[in-house]
Amino acid sequence: MADVICVGAPRAGTTWLFENLRHHAGVFVPDYKELNFFRARFPNDGILGDGDDAYARFFQGADGRLRLDVSPDLLSSPHAARYIGRVAPSARILVMLRDPVARAVSHYNYLRHRRGISYTPRELLETRVGFRILEDGLYGHHLTSFLREFARDRIHVELTANVRNEPERLLERVQSFMGLNVHVEPPKARRHVNAPSPVRSGFVRRLQRKASQALHERGHDDLRQKLKRTGLPDALRRLNTSGTAFRWVPSSEERASLRTFYREDTSLLEELLERRLPWSTRS
Repeated sequence: MADVICVGAPRAGTTWLFENLRHHAGVFVPDYKELNFFRARFPNDGILGDGDDAYARFFQGADGRLRLDVSPDLLSSPHAARYIGRVAPSARILVMLRDPVARAVSHYNYLRHRRGISYTPRELLETRVGFRILEDGLYGHHLTSFLREFARDRIHVELTANVRNEPERLLERVQSFMGLNVHVEPPKARRHVNAPSPVRSGFVRRLQRKASQALHERGHDDLRQKLKRTGLPDALRRLNTSGTAFRWVPSSEERASLRTFYREDTSLLEELLERRLPWSTRS
């Protein structure tokens, strides 16, 4: 069972956090990031009979080390907080939050490059196709679900801007929250990871993604781990990577539209965290 679960948000520095924590001598992580075990594991409000055991198997071999799960899709998953509260009630919850406008733009570019989505930014803003890109940034709404299940002192929130501004201090705060002996390697802390790269074939990328999802939904996460260890998924991803692609750089009007979309939720988030946020539009 995980001792600490980083639940999100996507495109907010969770891969950077994973890469910096996985080498700590006191931390054990599964073979790959983003188990997302609680995203779709328990349909119809019923926990599967082997739910506890299935999740615990990811952490076999921890040998007393702190067990870390980094699954950024969980923050916006409707029932994840409740399921985590039932299966891992003593877990600490880590959250990385990025300016929601910048996060949405980054997420769109990531999905366009990695998964070959075809809808335009205008369609995203005007028709809400691909709404999850926008919904993932409604942090106040999502965090409320976790605060219903976990005491405030068991939830730690960091801002992605500090990955650039003060990476060592950010890692020190996170490791302290996790109950670790603080140990930070500055060169590694300042390294950028998980930059989006365009794909040659969106069909191939979607097929790879659907195969992974199918294994997860059918309870074959052990097979996913074995495939990951072979390096085959990464090799396919590299072969399907192109050199150039469209990149959305929003206009001032598009930024204003996104800022309006997030304004109310940002106010809610500030109330929950009891602090002013850098992207706040309040005067």
